[in-house]
Amino acid sequence: MWEDWLSVQQLQHDTVAANTQHDRRDNTQQQQALRWQKPAVGWYKCNVDAGFHKALNKTSFGWCLRDD
Repeated sequence: MWEDWLSVQQLQHDTVAANTQHDRRDNTQQQQALRWQKPAVGWYKCNVDAGFHKALNKTSFGWCLRDD
């Protein structure tokens, strides 16, 4: 019984480790492949961001509008 439990634990550990390594490779490839591109002719692209500082009870907001 102990050997069965140990086998299952090892199998689960190996599966999780393999999936984690696979996910890391996928994320790295995505990060390298994604790059900002200017909008097509006749289009606009708007980038926005916001932040909140809880201790100071302050918020901030920024935006950038870009054409072709």
